[in-house]
Amino acid sequence: GRTGRVRSGNVYRLYPRVTFEKHMLPFEEGEILRTPLDSVILNLRTITDDESITELLMDCLEPPSLWNVDRALRSLHECNFISDPSDDFSITPLGSFVIALGVDLALGS
Repeated sequence: GRTGRVRSGNVYRLYPRVTFEKHMLPFEEGEILRTPLDSVILNLRTITDDESITELLMDCLEPPSLWNVDRALRSLHECNFISDPSDDFSITPLGSFVIALGVDLALGS
């Protein structure tokens, strides 16, 4: 959860404090930073037609870096899943097909 990252709260852990302090990070990295941005960007575009994907991602609690967003857009364009490697893109027929399959984008290309 977000206890302590976003606002004050209580955390109940099922292991000793010493284990936490010596072997674990204080907070788990946010989901948006652990998930491949390629699929996140494609899925965001399917639910938002005219909004800026970059702005939506920057509004996240822990936004990805702009460099990673740009890299994901270029990768999607190189795989022919989107029409343009900028924020003003549309999903190509191949991109729609891969989204419908629900598989890893690397398998779809």
